[in-house]
Amino acid sequence: MTALEIALLKLGLETASPGLMLALAEAKQGILNYCNYGDDEELPAALNFVWADMAMALMATSHSEATGADIAPVGALTSLTMGDTSYSFATPQKTKQDHLDAVLGNYTVQLNKFRRLIWP
Repeated sequence: MTALEIALLKLGLETASPGLMLALAEAKQGILNYCNYGDDEELPAALNFVWADMAMALMATSHSEATGADIAPVGALTSLTMGDTSYSFATPQKTKQDHLDAVLGNYTVQLNKFRRLIWP
């Protein structure tokens, strides 16, 4: 089974949405980079479940970012002190790359088996 077929079955979908295709491409690129594979190389079939799970995790976060869940808007006032005047503003909690790294970090045990060394 391909990663796309696995993701479609797990999500209960008949056809792939553009968001799913984007998440699969982003997860694949993260795996390729982590495992030191070239962009033109195919991932081993043994990684298809990991690839699909990573893509679904990325989609879940993209959905929560789009709906604004757990994210304060940048520049929003979070605290205000009147004596000696103090202001605090919200900063973004995570960037997209931080999230990709966190998702990739959850799968490093499985990905380490496929990782290649690069000699400088």
